[in-house]
Amino acid sequence: MKLTKDNVADVLREKLLTETVKFVFRKKDGSRREAIGTTNLVVIPQDQWPKDMGAEIKAPKNESVVTYYDMEKLSWRSCRADSILQIEGQEVSDE
Repeated sequence: MKLTKDNVADVLREKLLTETVKFVFRKKDGSRREAIGTTNLVVIPQDQWPKDMGAEIKAPKNESVVTYYDMEKLSWRSCRADSILQIEGQEVSDE
């Protein structure tokens, strides 16, 4: 599937539900951030689970933000959907 600015957030959220995903996004300061994350509760320590047990993950309150569990920092993080540059090495196109 071709990644576009219109579908990239949905594609990333879908992948995060079932796997650990390597992706790249641009931070607010303009620097690139390589992240390895997931929302798959099977691999997230139970004491780190969201209090609502995944409701926010399945139906985000804010469609312009992607929330994920950072496997390197071992905590929850988020990025703006329009800042995602790549997923698993596949570049996001402007089309």
